[in-house]
Amino acid sequence: MKRKKVSTLIAAALALTMTVCSSSTAIATSELTAESKPATQYTIDANQEVYALLDFEDTAEFENATKGLLASPDTLDICDENGKVVWSQTAYAFLDQDAPDTANPSLWRNTQLNHIYNPEDTQKKLDCICRLWRV
Repeated sequence: MKRKKVSTLIAAALALTMTVCSSSTAIATSELTAESKPATQYTIDANQEVYALLDFEDTAEFENATKGLLASPDTLDICDENGKVVWSQTAYAFLDQDAPDTANPSLWRNTQLNHIYNPEDTQKKLDCICRLWRV
């Protein structure tokens, strides 16, 4: 029953996002700013429902994500052929904090798990992709 409620909440959030993003009245890119705005009471209440439905004390997924991890670099930067950094994991350091009121806690947890850099796990995923595409 809890999973059904969470699935419904996530589906509703995605539907709303797709509706707003595809709308011709969506905010123009030039109007977006880096200023953080507080969560509305509706968002806070919806996120509290997610906290109530899911067991955020369960850290098994974090343990699975780091299983077999011997060491990883402090930072992971991907550079182009000129040495310019085109992607940096350091930019996502804010994920080490708890979810803000403006973020769905379940999606925040999922993003935190994706942020864990495990070279062994990454190599397994790459091997699988290469086998699928016969590269």
